[in-house]
Amino acid sequence: MCGLDRGAKRPTFPRGRVRHAQRGVVIFLALIALVALTLGGLALFRSADIGGLVVGNMGMQRSATRAGDAGTNAAMVWLNANGVAGSAVLHSDSNANGYSAAGVNDVPGTSQTWAEYWATLTGSHPAKVLSEDTVTGNQVSYVIQRLCDKEGPAYSSSPLVRCVKPPYTDTASGGQSVDDPAFESPTSVYYRVTSRIAGPRNSVSFIQALVIK
Repeated sequence: MCGLDRGAKRPTFPRGRVRHAQRGVVIFLALIALVALTLGGLALFRSADIGGLVVGNMGMQRSATRAGDAGTNAAMVWLNANGVAGSAVLHSDSNANGYSAAGVNDVPGTSQTWAEYWATLTGSHPAKVLSEDTVTGNQVSYVIQRLCDKEGPAYSSSPLVRCVKPPYTDTASGGQSVDDPAFESPTSVYYRVTSRIAGPRNSVSFIQALVIK
């Protein structure tokens, strides 16, 4: 049986080498932590920057929508002022007011962008330009199109003017039975208002509304 030599000493290493190895590991771990913190800071900064851009774009979009509503309201004011009984203003084009009396076929093509459509639209009928909003920096211009195929009184027979008709009405509460009163032909006309809003940062928006009068 072999016995253990209690007097044997454990092997020892130089203290300088152990401390040098420990310092190398600490520096390596510190570098890894520094890189991780740097990447995290960059990601946080980029996220905050993108969030600010999104919020800013949403604010610009809402501002452009409100400005487009102002263009629609201005067009409606002009229509109401010139569409009174006996007036013939709406029977023909008015370039000074961005009005086209025969605009039923002026619709965007399948491959057209809104910018291309606007350029085509305003090429023959100049748009009405409103004063620039000094607070938001939005510049609104609009075009009014009567949804008829030619100039002249709506629904006239000489010359024949075809227009997009609203639903037929019956003021006497009639129906389609034999004894019921006949439905009356509509006299109202549809108007399409297209507004272009040029805002800050070269942003451009378009709003289209349908008005019946």
